[in-house]
Amino acid sequence: MEIAFTGAATAVRDSKNPDSDALFFDERVWNRFLLAAKTGEFGPN
Repeated sequence: MEIAFTGAATAVRDSKNPDSDALFFDERVWNRFLLAAKTGEFGPN
């Protein structure tokens, strides 16, 4: 996974497939994802 901060958005793409399209998330969505990951919302660590 590669992550790039592009100003107003965060871009994420599969580093094993660099020709694939990136997914773009605004700051609110990206911060919610980080909070969910930190608090274990996606399952056991």
